[in-house]
Amino acid sequence: MSNTIYMMGFNMPEPMKSRKNVANSFLVDQNMIKIGISTDYQRRSKDYKNTYYSQADNKSYVYELENWETDLDIGDLQRFEKELKQEFIHANTQGEYYQKEYYEEIKVWIETWLKKNKSSENLIVNLYQKFKNFIIGLYQKFKNFIISLYQKFKSFICKLLGDEMKLSKYENKRFIRTNKPISSKTAQHNFKRYEWIAEAGSEGRNYSELNRKDSIYRQNIKRNTYEGNHSSITQDIAYDINQGMIKEK
Repeated sequence: MSNTIYMMGFNMPEPMKSRKNVANSFLVDQNMIKIGISTDYQRRSKDYKNTYYSQADNKSYVYELENWETDLDIGDLQRFEKELKQEFIHANTQGEYYQKEYYEEIKVWIETWLKKNKSSENLIVNLYQKFKNFIIGLYQKFKNFIISLYQKFKSFICKLLGDEMKLSKYENKRFIRTNKPISSKTAQHNFKRYEWIAEAGSEGRNYSELNRKDSIYRQNIKRNTYEGNHSSITQDIAYDINQGMIKEK
């Protein structure tokens, strides 16, 4: 949503208070202009029409001279107000009110200020976006290179060490315990595997945790063909899944 710099003029026959029904507010007359900023210009414009509305004349004595929509944030616009006041201190009558005779001069200054600051803003945004895209692209290339290198290295090790080290179909998978109750007839080593996975809760455990050297999962594999940490655990995971005790997350 864009913000707005606005300039209001006045045409009341007699001075009116800057704040309606506030006794100590200063008087505004037709020789003044108001320059302000707003995040909701339509609402602000209605407020001014209400403030400078005369019930006796049944009309409002404020009108729009200029308005500039901008993508600058409110912090930048507050800086704008400060710089404007410094530049036109001699024309400032009270707060955000200035002498109307400086209208054209102030208008030119505002448009110049916006061009300068808008260009600066765009430059920073564009540079940031280009740098961000460059970093993302670099990261993606590096990530793909590392993954490719890892896969080639792992494939080489698998060939070197034989069939027991072949990549498992469960690589990069995560497992959680199902809701199926553990039977009293379940072997103790199977029970320990299921409970170890259950301890991880809804997050579960990934394949690398199960496959890790001397993991709780490996410690509780009991079959004749299992030869310790060099053996694949693919068939054991498949068994636990088929038994309905664990599942892929």
